[in-house]
Amino acid sequence: MAKMAAAGVTSVRVDFAWESLQPRRGPMSAWHVRLADRCVNIARANGMSVLGTLSATPAWANGGRGATTPPTRVRDFARFAGWAARHFRGRVGAWEIWNEPDYDVYFHGTTRRYVKLLRASYRSIKRNDRKALVVTGGVVHNNDRWLRQAYRAGAKGFFDAVGTHPYQGVGDAAPETPDTGGDWWLMTHVKAVHDLMAAHGDGRKQVWFTEFGWSVHDNPAGLPLWERGVTAEVQAAYIVRAISLVRASYPYVGRMYWYKERTMPGDEFHEAGYGLLRADFTPRPAYTALRALLVP
Repeated sequence: MAKMAAAGVTSVRVDFAWESLQPRRGPMSAWHVRLADRCVNIARANGMSVLGTLSATPAWANGGRGATTPPTRVRDFARFAGWAARHFRGRVGAWEIWNEPDYDVYFHGTTRRYVKLLRASYRSIKRNDRKALVVTGGVVHNNDRWLRQAYRAGAKGFFDAVGTHPYQGVGDAAPETPDTGGDWWLMTHVKAVHDLMAAHGDGRKQVWFTEFGWSVHDNPAGLPLWERGVTAEVQAAYIVRAISLVRASYPYVGRMYWYKERTMPGDEFHEAGYGLLRADFTPRPAYTALRALLVP
């Protein structure tokens, strides 16, 4: 966290897993609450705000159907969201409702089911911390098609910002790769997302990139296009160019969260390549480039 602060990072995204914090119906897990408190407090001590992501259903809430299956009763998740907003009031300024709800690897349910979670948790969070912002779960890439379905299901009025994850569909494509109109797997397709919001009267609300990045690794034959990596030098150039692109062309993008701050021991090759810091905390060129851009 100190290294992130030294690079000019002003906000961090932290996962709050419901299945860990409330593994059984009833009181929260004291051990996991202490861990969550420590993460939040360290971020704040280093001058950074916190975006908390709420997800992962405990077994008791959905009959043991797995963490990615939404709860049987929406009000159980709403109570958890309300507890989080109350417990972290004044320390966590924004809450993201789930992760990639358009992707069944993370949310095994319909768009309508997700919107029910969003609406209930929005109300609960606002009751417990009226100043907290609520962000829709970051969709895979700039998936305006799914967001259109969410609006149809009643999402309007139940979020303060829209979350997206604009990784490039071809993993080594440059951030400026032009959108031909339907390329929702491109960063530049964010305009379509904002146009959709504006069409529903939400043009003044922001889009937040709650994940984006490029991974450093070689590209052996047969690697899927989405998994293509870049060199460390290209990663460094792309992070600067992505921020510059957004500043110049997309003023409605309010925040950009790079994935991720550090490579963890044991990460598989693609995950490992995203870290601004290596597993031993030494900086990649992308970290150095980010610091040069953000720190006067």
